[in-house]
Order: sequence, then structure tokens, then C-alpha cells
Amino acid sequence: MSVRIIGGYLDKLKNQFVQLLFLLIGIQIMLLLLATGSCDFTTRVFSAYVKEVDDKPSPNPWGTKMPFGELLKEYKTGGWVNDVAFSPSGCRLAWVCHDSTISIFDSTQQQLLITQKTPFLPFTSIKWINESEILTAGFDCSPILYNFDGSTIKFICKLDVPSENKNNQANVNSAFAMFRNFDKRAAVANGGGGSEFGIHNSLNNSFAKTLHQNTILELKLHSVTNTSSKFSTCSADGIIAVWDVNNLQLKK
Repeated sequence: MSVRIIGGYLDKLKNQFVQLLFLLIGIQIMLLLLATGSCDFTTRVFSAYVKEVDDKPSPNPWGTKMPFGELLKEYKTGGWVNDVAFSPSGCRLAWVCHDSTISIFDSTQQQLLITQKTPFLPFTSIKWINESEILTAGFDCSPILYNFDGSTIKFICKLDVPSENKNNQANVNSAFAMFRNFDKRAAVANGGGGSEFGIHNSLNNSFAKTLHQNTILELKLHSVTNTSSKFSTCSADGIIAVWDVNNLQLKK
């Protein structure tokens, strides 16, 4: 794991080598922290304080002595850690694992760690909107909103609204049908007439009722104001979408 320092004579690379495959990294700039999730079922928090560059951090719930690369916290999980995210204040850390769980560590509440098993397919991405609202998304193809009140993780709603996606869905279906027909023609031309009644036929009614037709790979916050919280999603079907949490909740 490396940290690049850019700026004049301080343009250099700081290295802290750890013999693990880190799947992702979360950054909290204000508190100079790095959070990692890896395939060894572990979430870790490291110090990102660089003595020659950063002002000495004041004592915080994560630790008092923070040399660069210091392992501050370590949490075992029940599956590959797919994503990690700090809350805006940096006091809370959330992560999602491939066993369909959401975990939140609150460094201000006596090192409180909450893990909740969800009924959904695994999440691939997680983001904080504010100190209590959390967005997740993954193999269920829909963004999902959760709330954390300091002691429990509460499911709020799925944010995809099928009625608003009809036009978009029709476009996706039309494109898919076009390529499917190309494949059919090629199969018939090559003597493979079974394609007419094989997998393609079974796909006629297999489209999901969500905008995304495949796994949502990543969430990104777009803008957060007093009246609007927008975020974007990208998925394995090639669709990029922008959502407004506030408007979607009102329509539920």
C-alpha cells in the first residue's frame, strides 16, 4: 500500500508494504486515516500521517500515536470485504462483505461494532450521505438506503422506482433484442437452429424490473445539500445513472 505526496520537493512516494491483497481503500483526509478491506476477511484502519508533510493530528478516537502506516484497528468479518467508507466526520466506518452483511464501527461509542445480515444479494459498494444515512448497492441491481441511529442499522427502502424506468428499460430491451437476433441469424446460418428455442428463448421475459440489468459496481456521491442528495451508479451492463435520494423517498 502506497501514499503519493505531491508538491514541490516533497514529490515522493511513501511505502508501507503489507503482504495481503487489498481489494479497496477508503480515505479520511481530515483525520489522516486509510481504511482497507481485503480477501482475508479483514477490515483494517491505518494511519496516513506523514511527519514531513502533515500537521500533527490531535488525539482522536482512532488513536493518539499515529506514525505513518501504523495499524490502528483490525476487524474480522465473515466474507471478502467488498467496500469500506468513512462517515463525513471520520468517526464512523462502514463496510460491506460478500456474505451479505453490513458492518459499522463507531469509534466514539466505546468502540461499538454493529454487524447486520441482510436478505439481499451481496453489496459491492457503500457510501455515507451524512452521519446517519447510508447507501448500498450490488448484485440486486438497485440502490438501497439504510439508517444508523447509533445502535442499530435499519433498512429504509430500495430506491429504484420501476414505473419511472419503463422508457429506459424499453431501450435496454430493444438493444438486447437486436443483438439476440443477430446471434440467432448466425446460429441458423451455421446450422445451429437450436438457438431459436434455447437460452435466447428463455431470456425473453428475464429482464429485471430495475433500471440496471446487471450488478451495480460502484456508488459515487454527486452532491449533497439541505434539500437534495444526489449520487451516481455504474453497473456491469454499461449504464451510468444519477439519482436523487430525497425525491425517490417522497415517491415511495
